[in-house]
Amino acid sequence: MPRRSKQLNVAQIRALNKPGKHAVGDNLYVQVIGSGKSWLFRYMRNGKAREMGLGPIALVSLAEARQRAFEQRKLLHDGVDPLEARHAQSSSERTICFTDAAYEYIETRRASWKNANDT
Repeated sequence: MPRRSKQLNVAQIRALNKPGKHAVGDNLYVQVIGSGKSWLFRYMRNGKAREMGLGPIALVSLAEARQRAFEQRKLLHDGVDPLEARHAQSSSERTICFTDAAYEYIETRRASWKNANDT
């Protein structure tokens, strides 16, 4: 059985200033880089350690980070890799570049740009 890490509280997390990754508990970590801190969800998948960012500490509270980590653990339990699920979700959202948008606009408006002399 894996060893459970000690659960850190908000005051202990704020006091962290040593660069690196610090276990908060239940696959949740605080990553300290310089003066910035962010949440990480760390897990093993197919024998490889994986890390998934959950947001900066300034914007995501400890309770919200624990909730996000819990949701990722549920995905793992269901046999889904959380990082792959995130990438699949972001790639499924349609993105359109400016060039494509411009060509689409031109094609939809082309007929209205003709006058009586162009026919």
